[in-house]
Amino acid sequence: MVSVSNYPFEGFKENTKILGVGSLFRPIYSNRWNIDLQLSPKQVKDFLSISNAPAIARNRILKATKKEDKRGWKRRFRISDTRDWDIKTIGECPVQRLEKWSNPNQLCFVFTIGEDITIYLPQFELARTLFFHGGYLSRTAIESDCLKSEFAVEIDHENNAIIRVMPSASFTVAHLNEPKCRNYLSWILLDEDAKQSYESITKYQRKDGIDYKNYRRWNFQFDPPPLTHVWLQIRGQFSNDSKSCFVHEIDEIKGIPNKSFRSIEMAHPDFERLIPSEGQAIRPVSNNPESPLLIHDDIASNANTLPIVMEADSVSIEFKTPFHVTKITSKERKQGSTLSGEESEDKQISVSTEEGVEDRGLPGADWDTLNDETDYEQFFENKFVCFRDMVKILIETYGCVPTSKAIPPLPKIGKCKKHILSTTGESRCMAIIGLQVGEKTVHLLEVDTSDADKSLSTQVLVVKDLEAWETNVERLKRELLQSSLRWPKKLLDELCGKDHFNGVNHPQAPSSNKGVLELDSIAGWASRIYSWMLRL
Repeated sequence: MVSVSNYPFEGFKENTKILGVGSLFRPIYSNRWNIDLQLSPKQVKDFLSISNAPAIARNRILKATKKEDKRGWKRRFRISDTRDWDIKTIGECPVQRLEKWSNPNQLCFVFTIGEDITIYLPQFELARTLFFHGGYLSRTAIESDCLKSEFAVEIDHENNAIIRVMPSASFTVAHLNEPKCRNYLSWILLDEDAKQSYESITKYQRKDGIDYKNYRRWNFQFDPPPLTHVWLQIRGQFSNDSKSCFVHEIDEIKGIPNKSFRSIEMAHPDFERLIPSEGQAIRPVSNNPESPLLIHDDIASNANTLPIVMEADSVSIEFKTPFHVTKITSKERKQGSTLSGEESEDKQISVSTEEGVEDRGLPGADWDTLNDETDYEQFFENKFVCFRDMVKILIETYGCVPTSKAIPPLPKIGKCKKHILSTTGESRCMAIIGLQVGEKTVHLLEVDTSDADKSLSTQVLVVKDLEAWETNVERLKRELLQSSLRWPKKLLDELCGKDHFNGVNHPQAPSSNKGVLELDSIAGWASRIYSWMLRL
C-alpha cells in the first residue's frame, strides 16, 4: 500500500483546492463517467473520473506540497432514520460558500440535529462514504447490473451464506484477498437495504440523466439505506445566522445495521492457499512503497500488472453486528521468500486508476479508503485458545488481576502481506492482555503464527507510559510487520526501557497436533511467564 495523501493527480496545478463537487457527465460515445469540480485556482482541467470518487471531497487539496490538518466545523451526532430526511438542492442551502455553480441543482439530504441545527448533506458525499472505497464499486454503481451478473448468492435453510464470484468478475482478486474488502462487499450483497441503495444509483442515472449534444449529464441521486440510529461524524461550514451546516466530508459512520448470518463464505476460482516453500519470488518494481506516484485518469491501466493500492484520507466505518467472511480456496501455490526487483526510491511512477486493457496502458492503481473499526474479536478468540488457558492460570493460580484485553487485527503496511494468514486469507491478529501484578501493570503480547513452522515468542513487558500505550501499541504492530514478524527490540527498548521486556518461548506442541498443548506444558508456560513478570 502506497500513501498518496497529497493526491498527486496529473493535469492539476500544485495545491489545488476542491471548492465544489458538481454533476456527473460522460461523452455519448463512451462509458467513462466524470465528476465536475469547482477548483481554486481555476484551471483548464476541472473534473476527475468516477474511478477516483474515493478521493473527491470538498476542501481537499490536489497535488499538495505540504501536509495540512483538516479544517471545518466538526460535529458527531446520531441520526434516527434516513427515511425521515428531506431532499433539497445545494442552491437552497443558506450557508454562504465559495462554491458557486451556474447549475446549483446537485441534491442534498436535509435534516435537523440537536440545538435545532439544520444539516445539508450532499447526496454524493453520503454515497461516497457508504460505497465508493475503490474503483470497482465507484464505476459500476453508475451504470451496471454487476451485482446480479458477477456474484451469485446462496443462502441455505440454516442461514449459511455463500457468495460465488464469477470468473468474469472485474472485482480484482487482490482486493478480495483483503478481509475488510470481502466483508464490505458481502454487506452490499447480503443486506437487502444496502443492496437496494447501491442499485438505486444506476436506477436514477438511467431515469434522470439527460443527453445533450455530445454528452450525457446527471445530477447525482440515490436512496440511502435507513441507517437507523447510526452515528455520523462530519466536517463542514457552519452559519451562526441560519444555524445551518453544509457538509464537506463525512469522517466516520458507526453502528451500520447489517443482516446477520450463521456463517458467510466467499468462493472465487482464483483464490489460492499459499504453501511455504524455499523458493524465491520477485516483487514487481511498481510495488515500491517509497516511489512517488503520479495518478492519471485519462489513460487505461494495464490489466496484466498487479494494481498498486493507494492509501489516503480514510472513512472510519463500524458495523452494528460483527461478521466474518471465510475465503474458500480451490488452488494451492508455493510461497517463496521475496526478492526486490531493481527499483529507485526517487523515480516517479505514472499509474492509472481506470479499467484495465490487456497488454497495454500504465501500471494499474486503486484506492483503499476504508478503515473498518468493527470489533471482530469474537471471531479471533479461537486462534488463542492455549494462550487464553495460560492467562487463566496466571489469574487463578498466581493472583494476577486482569486490567485489559484486546485482539486487534494487524494493519496492512506497504507491500507487506504478513497482516494476512497465508493459509486461510484471514486477518493475522495480536492478543494484548493487561495484568496487574502487585504495584505494576504487565502486558502480554501474543501473535497468531498458525501459518508458520515456528511461533513467535510471547512478549512480556512493562511500559514506561501507560497513558500512551494505546498509541504506542499501534507503532508496535506496524514495526512488527515491517520486521517480518520479529519483535522490534529497538522500539521495545524505547517504550519499556532496558530489562523491562522479554520474549518467552512457547512450549513444544505434539507433532500430531501443533495447535494443541498439553495441560502440564501450559502450566509450565504460565510459570515461566509469571517469573518474568516479577523480574521486570
